[in-house]
Amino acid sequence: MNKKKTFKGKLEINSKGEFSIVSKNINHKIVINEPLKYFNGDEVEFFIS
Repeated sequence: MNKKKTFKGKLEINSKGEFSIVSKNINHKIVINEPLKYFNGDEVEFFIS
């Protein structure tokens, strides 16, 4: 059984309009390929599959 772990992080949008998530649990930025309907600095929950 594949158990997904949920993380919390903060959404960042750079000057080029690229989205990424910064989390205290993960030591690097997570780049998102698709635009989201959130604002810069919003807290989000996510999982890595």
